[in-house]
Amino acid sequence: MILFDNVHYCYPQTGREVGSRVVVRRWSIAAGECVALIGASGSGKTTLLQLAGGILGVAGGSIQVAQQSLGTMPEARRRQFRLANIGFVFQSFELLPHLTVEENLLLPIRLLQPKRLSTQVQSRVDDLCENLSLSRSIRKRRPDRLSQGERQRVAIGRALVTQPSVVLADEPTGNLDPALKRSVVELLLNQCRERNATLVMATHDLSAIDRFDSSHETSTVLQWEGQH
Repeated sequence: MILFDNVHYCYPQTGREVGSRVVVRRWSIAAGECVALIGASGSGKTTLLQLAGGILGVAGGSIQVAQQSLGTMPEARRRQFRLANIGFVFQSFELLPHLTVEENLLLPIRLLQPKRLSTQVQSRVDDLCENLSLSRSIRKRRPDRLSQGERQRVAIGRALVTQPSVVLADEPTGNLDPALKRSVVELLLNQCRERNATLVMATHDLSAIDRFDSSHETSTVLQWEGQH
């Protein structure tokens, strides 16, 4: 599950939100729940996901993910916890430019299990690539030879490859055509429901909201203080 309790986050003194502060009094998502996080651009969706993923630190309050308190973890342990338990789909993809598609997909596995890949893991990668329409030739390319939609699909596959207990997806269908958009949403939902994993997907596209267990508006989850 994910639990925010009286969380305060202060934006750094640079950028568009300088001087702003986000407050989340209480926000909880049950284990195995699939939630759509909706709101306009700039409403705080990315901030909420990065707080839940332990990427951003809090100024006060506590965040629990999978029964672990992120705020009390040393940075190195938090990174390891995130790698093992949280799959994150970044809006900007965050693919490593010197690695091929396949190497980017396998990176979380390599970091967790530096030894030889099992046939089970390779089979999982093959299945993900098939579901995400990533052909054998695409898997050999580096990110600079991919379209925006292809990069998005690689980022989604990388988030799912470790079979995490929590998946946080930041606008994962933003660069996809309508047909692929539907299939990617179904893939995220099916993968999480098969393993009783928690899914939080940020989106401003309401076309697939009815496929989720619930939807949460950022305006009801967080409060802005300061200059926002």
